[in-house]
Amino acid sequence: MKQKLHYVVFVACFYFVIDSNAQTDSINYKQDTNAAIAYLQKENYSQQDSIKAIELLKPCVDGEYPHAQFIMGRLYLNNHLQNDDEKGFKLIKKSAKQYFPRACTDLGNLFKYGIGCEIDFKKAKKWYKKAHKLGDTRGTYSVGYLHYKGLGIKQNYKKAIKWFKQSNNYPMAKHWLGVAHYFGYGVSVNKQKAMKLLKENYIENSDVMLHCMEYHLNNNEENKTDIEFTEILDSELKSNNLSFENLKGNWSGSLVQLDWSEKHVEQSFPVSVEFSKDPNEQVVYKLSLIDQSYEGVAESFDNKLLFEDFSYNFKRPYFNSNDEQNVSYTINSASFEISTFEDQEYLTAIFDTYVASMREPGNTLALILSKDETVTENGKTISSEVVDALSEQTDDFIKLYPNPFESDLFISYKLEDSGLVHITVSDLNGNQSYALEEGRMQSSGSYTYYFDGSILPQGISVITVFVNGEKHTKLIAKK
Repeated sequence: MKQKLHYVVFVACFYFVIDSNAQTDSINYKQDTNAAIAYLQKENYSQQDSIKAIELLKPCVDGEYPHAQFIMGRLYLNNHLQNDDEKGFKLIKKSAKQYFPRACTDLGNLFKYGIGCEIDFKKAKKWYKKAHKLGDTRGTYSVGYLHYKGLGIKQNYKKAIKWFKQSNNYPMAKHWLGVAHYFGYGVSVNKQKAMKLLKENYIENSDVMLHCMEYHLNNNEENKTDIEFTEILDSELKSNNLSFENLKGNWSGSLVQLDWSEKHVEQSFPVSVEFSKDPNEQVVYKLSLIDQSYEGVAESFDNKLLFEDFSYNFKRPYFNSNDEQNVSYTINSASFEISTFEDQEYLTAIFDTYVASMREPGNTLALILSKDETVTENGKTISSEVVDALSEQTDDFIKLYPNPFESDLFISYKLEDSGLVHITVSDLNGNQSYALEEGRMQSSGSYTYYFDGSILPQGISVITVFVNGEKHTKLIAKK
Protein backbone atom coordinates (compact mmCIF):
# COMPACT_ATOMS: atom_id res chain seq x y z
CA MET A 1 0.00 0.00 0.00
CA LYS A 2 2.86 2.34 0.87
CA GLN A 3 4.59 1.47 -2.43
CA LYS A 4 1.43 2.25 -4.36
CA LEU A 5 1.11 5.63 -2.65
CA HIS A 6 4.70 6.54 -3.59
CA TYR A 7 3.87 5.69 -7.23
CA VAL A 8 0.82 7.98 -7.27
CA VAL A 9 2.83 10.86 -5.77
CA PHE A 10 5.59 10.31 -8.39
CA VAL A 11 3.12 10.39 -11.28
CA ALA A 12 1.46 13.54 -9.94
CA CYS A 13 4.84 15.29 -9.61
CA PHE A 14 5.79 14.19 -13.14
CA TYR A 15 2.70 15.80 -14.66
CA PHE A 16 3.17 18.90 -12.55
CA VAL A 17 6.69 19.27 -13.96
CA ILE A 18 5.41 18.82 -17.54
CA ASP A 19 2.63 21.37 -16.96
CA SER A 20 5.08 23.82 -15.38
CA ASN A 21 7.49 23.41 -18.29
CA ALA A 22 4.65 23.99 -20.75
CA GLN A 23 3.65 27.17 -18.94
CA THR A 24 7.26 28.33 -18.87
CA ASP A 25 7.63 27.59 -22.57
CA SER A 26 4.42 29.49 -23.27
CA ILE A 27 5.68 32.47 -21.30
CA ASN A 28 8.99 32.35 -23.12
CA TYR A 29 7.24 32.05 -26.48
CA LYS A 30 5.11 35.09 -25.69
CA GLN A 31 8.12 37.12 -24.56
CA ASP A 32 10.18 36.12 -27.59
CA THR A 33 7.32 36.80 -29.98
CA ASN A 34 6.75 40.23 -28.48
CA ALA A 35 10.49 40.92 -28.72
CA ALA A 36 10.41 39.88 -32.40
CA ILE A 37 7.49 42.22 -33.02
CA ALA A 38 9.43 45.04 -31.41
CA TYR A 39 12.30 44.46 -33.85
CA LEU A 40 9.90 44.43 -36.81
CA GLN A 41 8.21 47.64 -35.69
CA LYS A 42 11.39 49.64 -35.06
CA GLU A 43 11.32 53.13 -36.48
CA ASN A 44 14.64 52.66 -38.28
CA TYR A 45 13.92 49.11 -39.36
CA SER A 46 16.81 47.29 -41.05
CA GLN A 47 17.53 43.87 -42.53
CA GLN A 48 19.44 43.02 -39.34
CA ASP A 49 16.28 43.62 -37.32
CA SER A 50 14.44 41.16 -39.54
CA ILE A 51 17.14 38.52 -38.96
CA LYS A 52 16.97 39.00 -35.17
CA ALA A 53 13.15 38.80 -35.25
CA ILE A 54 13.27 35.55 -37.22
CA GLU A 55 15.80 34.05 -34.82
CA LEU A 56 13.41 34.78 -31.95
CA LEU A 57 10.36 33.50 -33.81
CA LYS A 58 11.70 30.16 -35.06
CA PRO A 59 11.70 28.32 -31.69
CA CYS A 60 8.23 29.71 -30.99
CA VAL A 61 6.97 28.50 -34.36
CA ASP A 62 8.52 25.07 -33.72
CA GLY A 63 6.68 25.08 -30.38
CA GLU A 64 3.36 25.66 -32.21
CA TYR A 65 2.85 29.08 -30.57
CA PRO A 66 -0.03 30.59 -32.61
CA HIS A 67 1.00 34.25 -32.41
CA ALA A 68 4.50 33.39 -33.64
CA GLN A 69 3.06 31.24 -36.44
CA PHE A 70 0.90 34.19 -37.46
CA ILE A 71 3.83 36.66 -37.53
CA MET A 72 6.15 34.25 -39.35
CA GLY A 73 3.39 33.48 -41.86
CA ARG A 74 2.98 37.17 -42.58
CA LEU A 75 6.75 37.52 -43.06
CA TYR A 76 6.67 34.83 -45.73
CA LEU A 77 3.68 36.49 -47.40
CA ASN A 78 5.16 39.99 -47.24
CA ASN A 79 8.54 39.01 -48.66
CA HIS A 80 10.58 39.63 -45.54
CA LEU A 81 11.64 36.04 -46.04
CA GLN A 82 11.97 34.32 -49.39
CA ASN A 83 8.77 34.76 -51.35
CA ASP A 84 6.92 31.61 -50.40
CA ASP A 85 3.15 32.04 -50.34
CA GLU A 86 2.53 28.36 -49.61
CA LYS A 87 4.70 28.40 -46.47
CA GLY A 88 2.98 31.58 -45.34
CA PHE A 89 -0.43 30.03 -45.98
CA LYS A 90 0.45 26.90 -43.97
CA LEU A 91 1.64 28.89 -40.97
CA ILE A 92 -1.39 31.21 -40.99
CA LYS A 93 -3.64 28.14 -41.23
CA LYS A 94 -1.90 26.46 -38.27
CA SER A 95 -2.35 29.63 -36.22
CA ALA A 96 -6.00 29.97 -37.24
CA LYS A 97 -6.69 26.36 -36.26
CA GLN A 98 -5.54 27.32 -32.76
CA TYR A 99 -8.20 30.07 -32.84
CA PHE A 100 -5.81 33.01 -33.10
CA PRO A 101 -8.35 35.71 -34.19
CA ARG A 102 -6.22 37.72 -36.61
CA ALA A 103 -4.95 34.54 -38.25
CA CYS A 104 -8.55 33.47 -38.90
CA THR A 105 -9.20 36.72 -40.78
CA ASP A 106 -5.91 36.48 -42.65
CA LEU A 107 -6.69 32.90 -43.66
CA GLY A 108 -10.04 34.12 -45.01
CA ASN A 109 -8.19 36.74 -47.05
CA LEU A 110 -5.80 34.13 -48.46
CA PHE A 111 -8.73 31.98 -49.60
CA LYS A 112 -10.47 35.07 -51.01
CA TYR A 113 -7.50 36.12 -53.14
CA GLY A 114 -6.06 32.67 -53.83
CA ILE A 115 -2.69 33.36 -52.19
CA GLY A 116 -0.86 30.12 -51.39
CA CYS A 117 -4.07 28.24 -52.23
CA GLU A 118 -6.93 28.11 -54.72
CA ILE A 119 -9.56 30.87 -54.56
CA ASP A 120 -12.42 29.63 -52.39
CA PHE A 121 -14.97 32.21 -51.26
CA LYS A 122 -16.89 29.68 -49.16
CA LYS A 123 -13.81 28.87 -47.10
CA ALA A 124 -13.05 32.58 -46.88
CA LYS A 125 -16.50 33.18 -45.40
CA LYS A 126 -16.06 30.27 -42.98
CA TRP A 127 -12.83 31.71 -41.53
CA TYR A 128 -14.14 35.28 -41.48
CA LYS A 129 -17.07 34.07 -39.38
CA LYS A 130 -14.71 32.27 -37.00
CA ALA A 131 -12.70 35.47 -36.66
CA HIS A 132 -15.93 37.37 -35.95
CA LYS A 133 -16.87 34.94 -33.17
CA LEU A 134 -13.40 35.40 -31.69
CA GLY A 135 -13.89 39.17 -31.63
CA ASP A 136 -11.79 40.23 -34.64
CA THR A 137 -13.66 43.15 -36.23
CA ARG A 138 -11.77 42.72 -39.52
CA GLY A 139 -13.44 39.33 -39.81
CA THR A 140 -16.86 40.87 -39.14
CA TYR A 141 -16.30 43.52 -41.80
CA SER A 142 -15.02 40.92 -44.27
CA VAL A 143 -18.23 38.86 -44.06
CA GLY A 144 -20.11 42.05 -44.92
CA TYR A 145 -17.78 42.70 -47.86
CA LEU A 146 -18.56 39.27 -49.35
CA HIS A 147 -22.28 40.05 -49.13
CA TYR A 148 -21.74 43.56 -50.53
CA LYS A 149 -20.12 42.33 -53.72
CA GLY A 150 -21.71 38.87 -53.89
CA LEU A 151 -18.40 37.00 -53.76
CA GLY A 152 -19.19 33.30 -53.44
CA ILE A 153 -22.64 34.02 -52.03
CA LYS A 154 -25.80 35.74 -53.25
CA GLN A 155 -25.29 39.50 -53.36
CA ASN A 156 -27.24 41.29 -50.64
CA TYR A 157 -26.67 44.91 -49.59
CA LYS A 158 -28.90 44.66 -46.52
CA LYS A 159 -26.96 41.71 -45.11
CA ALA A 160 -23.71 43.52 -45.88
CA ILE A 161 -24.87 46.58 -43.95
CA LYS A 162 -25.91 44.40 -41.01
CA TRP A 163 -22.38 42.96 -40.79
CA PHE A 164 -20.75 46.36 -41.28
CA LYS A 165 -22.73 47.75 -38.36
CA GLN A 166 -21.60 44.86 -36.16
CA SER A 167 -17.94 45.58 -36.83
CA ASN A 168 -17.61 48.16 -34.05
CA ASN A 169 -16.78 51.03 -36.44
CA TYR A 170 -14.04 49.12 -38.26
CA PRO A 171 -12.79 51.82 -40.68
CA MET A 172 -13.47 50.02 -43.98
CA ALA A 173 -16.91 48.94 -42.76
CA LYS A 174 -17.71 52.56 -41.96
CA HIS A 175 -16.41 53.51 -45.41
CA TRP A 176 -18.77 51.15 -47.24
CA LEU A 177 -21.68 52.26 -45.03
CA GLY A 178 -21.04 55.81 -46.25
CA VAL A 179 -20.98 54.64 -49.88
CA ALA A 180 -24.22 52.67 -49.36
CA HIS A 181 -26.03 55.72 -47.94
CA TYR A 182 -24.80 57.93 -50.78
CA PHE A 183 -26.12 55.67 -53.55
CA GLY A 184 -29.01 54.07 -51.67
CA TYR A 185 -27.58 50.55 -51.68
CA GLY A 186 -29.63 48.58 -49.15
CA VAL A 187 -30.72 51.80 -47.41
CA SER A 188 -32.49 55.02 -48.33
CA VAL A 189 -30.39 57.62 -50.12
CA ASN A 190 -28.96 60.02 -47.55
CA LYS A 191 -26.04 61.97 -48.99
CA GLN A 192 -25.55 64.12 -45.89
CA LYS A 193 -25.24 61.06 -43.66
CA ALA A 194 -22.94 59.41 -46.21
CA MET A 195 -20.55 62.34 -46.30
CA LYS A 196 -20.63 62.71 -42.51
CA LEU A 197 -19.61 59.06 -42.11
CA LEU A 198 -16.72 59.52 -44.53
CA LYS A 199 -15.55 62.78 -42.95
CA GLU A 200 -15.37 61.09 -39.55
CA ASN A 201 -13.52 58.12 -40.99
CA TYR A 202 -9.85 59.04 -41.03
CA ILE A 203 -8.57 56.69 -43.71
CA GLU A 204 -7.36 57.43 -47.23
CA ASN A 205 -10.15 55.45 -48.92
CA SER A 206 -12.85 57.59 -47.33
CA ASP A 207 -10.96 60.81 -48.04
CA VAL A 208 -10.65 59.91 -51.74
CA MET A 209 -14.31 58.86 -52.05
CA LEU A 210 -15.44 62.01 -50.23
CA HIS A 211 -13.60 64.19 -52.77
CA CYS A 212 -15.35 62.29 -55.60
CA MET A 213 -18.77 62.89 -54.04
CA GLU A 214 -18.08 66.58 -53.41
CA TYR A 215 -16.82 67.06 -56.96
CA HIS A 216 -19.91 65.54 -58.58
CA LEU A 217 -22.31 67.38 -56.27
CA ASN A 218 -20.59 70.75 -56.77
CA ASN A 219 -20.49 70.33 -60.54
CA ASN A 220 -24.00 68.95 -60.84
CA GLU A 221 -22.53 65.77 -62.23
CA GLU A 222 -24.34 63.31 -60.04
CA ASN A 223 -24.50 59.88 -61.56
CA LYS A 224 -27.87 59.64 -63.32
CA THR A 225 -29.07 56.09 -63.80
CA ASP A 226 -31.21 55.14 -66.77
CA ILE A 227 -34.08 53.01 -65.53
CA GLU A 228 -34.80 51.80 -69.06
CA PHE A 229 -31.45 49.98 -69.19
CA THR A 230 -32.32 47.71 -66.28
CA GLU A 231 -35.88 47.25 -67.54
CA ILE A 232 -34.56 45.99 -70.87
CA LEU A 233 -32.15 43.61 -69.12
CA ASP A 234 -34.99 42.34 -66.89
CA SER A 235 -37.41 41.92 -69.79
CA GLU A 236 -39.23 38.58 -69.65
CA LEU A 237 -39.42 38.36 -73.45
CA LYS A 238 -36.06 36.77 -74.19
CA SER A 239 -34.68 34.21 -76.59
CA ASN A 240 -31.53 32.26 -75.86
CA ASN A 241 -31.53 30.46 -79.19
CA LEU A 242 -28.98 32.67 -80.86
CA SER A 243 -27.31 31.94 -84.15
CA PHE A 244 -24.91 33.89 -86.26
CA GLU A 245 -27.92 35.09 -88.24
CA ASN A 246 -29.14 36.86 -85.09
CA LEU A 247 -25.78 38.48 -84.47
CA LYS A 248 -24.72 39.34 -88.00
CA GLY A 249 -24.68 43.01 -88.89
CA ASN A 250 -24.20 46.39 -87.26
CA TRP A 251 -25.50 47.21 -83.79
CA SER A 252 -25.36 50.37 -81.69
CA GLY A 253 -26.33 51.25 -78.15
CA SER A 254 -24.65 51.39 -74.75
CA LEU A 255 -22.13 49.55 -72.66
CA VAL A 256 -23.49 49.77 -69.13
CA GLN A 257 -21.59 49.32 -65.88
CA LEU A 258 -23.94 47.99 -63.21
CA ASP A 259 -23.62 48.05 -59.45
CA TRP A 260 -23.07 44.82 -57.51
CA SER A 261 -26.81 44.07 -57.26
CA GLU A 262 -27.13 44.54 -61.04
CA LYS A 263 -30.15 46.78 -60.37
CA HIS A 264 -28.52 50.20 -60.70
CA VAL A 265 -26.55 51.76 -63.54
CA GLU A 266 -23.28 53.30 -62.37
CA GLN A 267 -22.27 54.67 -65.77
CA SER A 268 -22.86 54.03 -69.46
CA PHE A 269 -20.92 54.59 -72.68
CA PRO A 270 -22.00 54.76 -76.35
CA VAL A 271 -20.87 51.70 -78.26
CA SER A 272 -21.20 50.18 -81.72
CA VAL A 273 -20.49 46.58 -82.70
CA GLU A 274 -20.28 44.75 -86.00
CA PHE A 275 -20.41 40.96 -86.16
CA SER A 276 -19.27 39.07 -89.25
CA LYS A 277 -17.47 35.86 -90.20
CA ASP A 278 -14.02 35.37 -91.61
CA PRO A 279 -13.20 32.81 -94.37
CA ASN A 280 -12.57 30.22 -91.62
CA GLU A 281 -16.16 30.60 -90.41
CA GLN A 282 -15.05 32.21 -87.15
CA VAL A 283 -17.14 35.00 -85.60
CA VAL A 284 -15.33 38.32 -85.98
CA TYR A 285 -16.26 41.38 -83.92
CA LYS A 286 -15.40 45.04 -84.41
CA LEU A 287 -16.25 47.16 -81.40
CA SER A 288 -16.01 50.95 -81.10
CA LEU A 289 -16.19 52.34 -77.57
CA ILE A 290 -15.74 56.07 -76.93
CA ASP A 291 -12.32 56.77 -78.44
CA GLN A 292 -11.09 53.20 -78.70
CA SER A 293 -11.63 50.43 -81.24
CA TYR A 294 -11.22 46.68 -80.80
CA GLU A 295 -11.50 43.78 -83.16
CA GLY A 296 -10.81 40.10 -82.93
CA VAL A 297 -12.19 36.61 -83.08
CA ALA A 298 -14.72 35.27 -80.59
CA GLU A 299 -15.48 31.59 -80.08
CA SER A 300 -19.17 30.78 -80.01
CA PHE A 301 -20.35 28.27 -77.41
CA ASP A 302 -23.80 27.63 -75.90
CA ASN A 303 -25.16 31.18 -76.44
CA LYS A 304 -21.86 32.59 -75.21
CA LEU A 305 -19.04 34.29 -77.01
CA LEU A 306 -15.63 33.61 -75.51
CA PHE A 307 -13.11 36.40 -76.00
CA GLU A 308 -9.33 36.15 -76.07
CA ASP A 309 -7.29 38.83 -74.27
CA PHE A 310 -10.01 41.48 -74.42
CA SER A 311 -9.77 44.17 -71.78
CA TYR A 312 -10.92 47.75 -71.42
CA ASN A 313 -9.76 50.59 -69.17
CA PHE A 314 -12.61 52.39 -67.44
CA LYS A 315 -12.29 55.83 -65.92
CA ARG A 316 -14.54 55.60 -62.89
CA PRO A 317 -16.51 58.62 -61.59
CA TYR A 318 -16.35 57.29 -58.01
CA PHE A 319 -13.37 55.40 -56.61
CA ASN A 320 -11.96 54.37 -53.23
CA SER A 321 -8.30 55.06 -53.91
CA ASN A 322 -6.38 56.95 -56.57
CA ASP A 323 -5.13 53.61 -57.93
CA GLU A 324 -8.74 52.66 -58.69
CA GLN A 325 -9.62 55.72 -60.79
CA ASN A 326 -8.65 53.87 -63.95
CA VAL A 327 -9.43 50.16 -63.80
CA SER A 328 -8.72 47.57 -66.46
CA TYR A 329 -11.54 45.06 -66.85
CA THR A 330 -10.64 41.76 -68.47
CA ILE A 331 -13.65 40.34 -70.31
CA ASN A 332 -13.63 36.55 -70.41
CA SER A 333 -17.01 35.76 -71.94
CA ALA A 334 -20.43 37.19 -72.72
CA SER A 335 -23.88 35.60 -72.61
CA PHE A 336 -26.10 36.99 -75.38
CA GLU A 337 -29.89 37.20 -75.49
CA ILE A 338 -32.51 38.82 -77.68
CA SER A 339 -34.79 40.91 -75.45
CA THR A 340 -38.02 42.67 -76.41
CA PHE A 341 -38.99 45.86 -74.61
CA GLU A 342 -41.91 48.06 -75.68
CA ASP A 343 -42.08 46.25 -79.05
CA GLN A 344 -38.42 47.02 -79.76
CA GLU A 345 -35.95 44.16 -80.13
CA TYR A 346 -32.58 44.46 -78.40
CA LEU A 347 -29.44 42.38 -78.35
CA THR A 348 -28.26 42.20 -74.75
CA ALA A 349 -25.13 40.67 -73.33
CA ILE A 350 -23.82 40.18 -69.80
CA PHE A 351 -20.03 40.21 -69.50
CA ASP A 352 -18.07 38.21 -66.93
CA THR A 353 -15.18 40.46 -65.87
CA TYR A 354 -12.08 40.32 -63.71
CA VAL A 355 -9.91 43.13 -62.33
CA ALA A 356 -6.37 41.84 -61.97
CA SER A 357 -5.13 44.86 -60.01
CA MET A 358 -7.75 44.19 -57.31
CA ARG A 359 -7.57 40.38 -57.61
CA GLU A 360 -11.37 40.26 -57.69
CA PRO A 361 -14.27 39.87 -60.11
CA GLY A 362 -15.28 43.26 -61.49
CA ASN A 363 -18.66 44.95 -61.72
CA THR A 364 -21.04 43.39 -64.20
CA LEU A 365 -20.90 45.01 -67.62
CA ALA A 366 -23.85 44.78 -69.98
CA LEU A 367 -24.29 45.53 -73.66
CA ILE A 368 -27.69 46.87 -74.70
CA LEU A 369 -27.85 47.19 -78.48
CA SER A 370 -30.43 47.76 -81.18
CA LYS A 371 -29.77 46.84 -84.78
CA ASP A 372 -28.81 49.62 -87.13
CA GLU A 373 -30.64 49.98 -90.41
CA THR A 374 -30.04 46.99 -92.63
CA VAL A 375 -27.78 47.83 -95.55
CA THR A 376 -27.23 45.79 -98.71
CA GLU A 377 -23.80 44.51 -99.69
CA ASN A 378 -23.60 47.41 -102.16
CA GLY A 379 -24.65 50.11 -99.69
CA LYS A 380 -28.41 50.58 -100.09
CA THR A 381 -30.51 50.95 -96.95
CA ILE A 382 -33.28 48.35 -96.69
CA SER A 383 -36.62 49.05 -95.03
CA SER A 384 -38.13 46.60 -92.57
CA GLU A 385 -40.83 45.88 -95.17
CA VAL A 386 -38.20 44.60 -97.60
CA VAL A 387 -36.40 42.59 -94.91
CA ASP A 388 -39.66 40.91 -93.85
CA ALA A 389 -40.71 40.17 -97.44
CA LEU A 390 -37.38 38.53 -98.27
CA SER A 391 -37.31 36.50 -95.04
CA GLU A 392 -40.76 35.03 -95.82
CA GLN A 393 -39.44 33.42 -99.03
CA THR A 394 -38.09 30.04 -97.98
CA ASP A 395 -38.51 27.79 -101.04
CA ASP A 396 -35.93 29.16 -103.50
CA PHE A 397 -32.21 29.81 -103.23
CA ILE A 398 -32.63 33.28 -104.81
CA LYS A 399 -35.16 35.61 -103.14
CA LEU A 400 -36.46 38.68 -104.97
CA TYR A 401 -38.52 41.72 -103.96
CA PRO A 402 -40.72 43.19 -105.24
CA ASN A 403 -42.07 40.80 -107.83
CA PRO A 404 -42.94 42.14 -110.35
CA PHE A 405 -40.77 45.26 -110.06
CA GLU A 406 -40.58 48.64 -111.75
CA SER A 407 -37.13 49.98 -110.81
CA ASP A 408 -35.87 49.04 -107.31
CA LEU A 409 -35.03 45.36 -107.04
CA PHE A 410 -33.60 43.54 -104.03
CA ILE A 411 -31.82 40.20 -104.52
CA SER A 412 -31.07 37.94 -101.57
CA TYR A 413 -29.63 34.46 -101.00
CA LYS A 414 -28.14 32.39 -98.20
CA LEU A 415 -24.89 30.43 -98.28
CA GLU A 416 -24.67 27.31 -96.15
CA ASP A 417 -20.89 27.22 -96.64
CA SER A 418 -18.33 29.75 -97.80
CA GLY A 419 -17.95 30.14 -101.56
CA LEU A 420 -16.82 32.25 -104.51
CA VAL A 421 -19.82 34.27 -105.74
CA HIS A 422 -20.68 35.88 -109.12
CA ILE A 423 -24.03 37.68 -109.65
CA THR A 424 -25.53 38.94 -112.94
CA VAL A 425 -28.82 40.55 -113.94
CA SER A 426 -29.92 40.44 -117.59
CA ASP A 427 -32.93 40.59 -119.87
CA LEU A 428 -34.37 37.29 -121.09
CA ASN A 429 -32.50 37.39 -124.41
CA GLY A 430 -29.17 38.35 -122.85
CA ASN A 431 -28.94 41.54 -124.85
CA GLN A 432 -28.37 43.57 -121.70
CA SER A 433 -26.35 42.04 -118.84
CA TYR A 434 -25.05 43.67 -115.68
CA ALA A 435 -22.63 42.25 -113.08
CA LEU A 436 -23.50 42.87 -109.44
CA GLU A 437 -20.63 40.74 -108.06
CA GLU A 438 -17.68 39.60 -110.15
CA GLY A 439 -16.05 37.00 -107.98
CA ARG A 440 -16.07 37.57 -104.25
CA MET A 441 -15.30 35.06 -101.53
CA GLN A 442 -18.14 35.03 -99.01
CA SER A 443 -18.54 33.10 -95.77
CA SER A 444 -21.75 31.29 -94.82
CA GLY A 445 -24.70 33.58 -94.11
CA SER A 446 -27.35 35.69 -95.81
CA TYR A 447 -26.54 38.37 -98.41
CA THR A 448 -28.69 41.04 -100.03
CA TYR A 449 -27.96 43.27 -103.04
CA TYR A 450 -29.76 46.24 -104.56
CA PHE A 451 -30.17 46.63 -108.34
CA ASP A 452 -31.52 49.67 -110.19
CA GLY A 453 -33.82 47.90 -112.65
CA SER A 454 -34.82 51.08 -114.50
CA ILE A 455 -32.05 50.30 -117.00
CA LEU A 456 -33.72 47.02 -118.05
CA PRO A 457 -36.48 46.77 -120.67
CA GLN A 458 -39.98 45.70 -119.69
CA GLY A 459 -40.61 41.98 -119.72
CA ILE A 460 -38.82 39.02 -118.17
CA SER A 461 -35.43 39.48 -116.48
CA VAL A 462 -33.01 36.75 -115.36
CA ILE A 463 -31.14 36.78 -112.05
CA THR A 464 -28.12 34.44 -111.96
CA VAL A 465 -25.99 33.61 -108.92
CA PHE A 466 -22.90 31.39 -109.30
CA VAL A 467 -21.50 29.83 -106.08
CA ASN A 468 -18.22 27.97 -106.61
CA GLY A 469 -19.27 27.54 -110.24
CA GLU A 470 -22.73 26.15 -109.43
CA LYS A 471 -25.42 28.11 -111.26
CA HIS A 472 -28.67 29.31 -109.64
CA THR A 473 -31.23 31.28 -111.69
CA LYS A 474 -34.59 32.93 -111.12
CA LEU A 475 -36.93 34.81 -113.46
CA ILE A 476 -38.78 38.00 -112.57
CA ALA A 477 -41.14 40.31 -114.49
CA LYS A 478 -40.52 44.01 -114.94
CA LYS A 479 -43.57 46.22 -115.38
